[in-house]
Amino acid sequence: MEQQTKLDRLFTVTEVAKYLRLSKSQVYLMIAQRRLPYIRLSERRIVISETDLKKWVEANCFRVTTPDGK
Repeated sequence: MEQQTKLDRLFTVTEVAKYLRLSKSQVYLMIAQRRLPYIRLSERRIVISETDLKKWVEANCFRVTTPDGK
């Protein structure tokens, strides 16, 4: 049986900005500082994979809990 590989969805900088509720310039700055994983398709075309974005959000998410643990 042949195994199929599911292609990851690729987000544009605009889509990532909307998803993270940031400006496009903030996303570009994070990319320039190598704080956000990205794929450069050409000199002017940058995308971020859905898997990488989800991993990044999870790794950079700080959950606040109350003293009772909720």
